[in-house]
Amino acid sequence: LARMEEKGWIISDTAPDAGATRKREYHVLPEGRSELVRWTQQPAAPTDVRDELTVKLRADAALGEVDLSDELRTRIAQHTEKLQHYRAIEARDFAGGDAMPRANRLQHLILKKGILLEEGSIAWAQEALAVLQAD
Repeated sequence: LARMEEKGWIISDTAPDAGATRKREYHVLPEGRSELVRWTQQPAAPTDVRDELTVKLRADAALGEVDLSDELRTRIAQHTEKLQHYRAIEARDFAGGDAMPRANRLQHLILKKGILLEEGSIAWAQEALAVLQAD
């Protein structure tokens, strides 16, 4: 954000509710909107998923049991908490369904991706835990 502000793309002010914190509000300037339009026209690189837990599971496969059960349970709890948070946002902000304006539907779509990622992460970790416990 500091670099974007240095380039004149955004401006920031201390947030009204900042109190003793350094919380700031950011506003996009016309030059920033132009840069944002230019940036959106470039192809996005696919997400590269690198996960240390997956590497640990590969180590388990190579070395034999290293017991990752506790770490998997922790991951399940973390993803479940995040999923609950996302679903609370969805219930609060996106009850309008298809009747919402396009911008809101796009924001909802972004949130849905997060929900699906959390659901998938929970399912994957549960399956991995089941494999570890089966042997």
